[in-house]
This record gives sequence, structure tokens and C-alpha cells, in this order.
Amino acid sequence: MVTTGASRDGSEEARVPKSDVLPMLALSTPSIQPIVTALRSQLETDWKAIC
Repeated sequence: MVTTGASRDGSEEARVPKSDVLPMLALSTPSIQPIVTALRSQLETDWKAIC
């Protein structure tokens, strides 16, 4: 994955072709989606409890 430090000097982008980044993002999105949904529902539950 690209870190903010590597992004700043551009060394990471130079080594990773854009064609490799897109499939990586497409593959990682389905695994991230349930986590995001769970976190969102948890935040909504906590927010209602606080209010």
C-alpha cells in the first residue's frame, strides 16, 4: 500500500504502475465494505445512545 510519506516524494508511484493499482483497489473493496458498514452502524448506535 502507498504510505503518505512515499506519496510525497513520488517514489512509490514510480514503482507501482496504475494498471496494478486498479485491480488491487477492486479486490480490496469487497473485503472493506462489511467493515465500513459495521463501523457505520456502530457509530449510529453510539450516537443515538449519547443523544
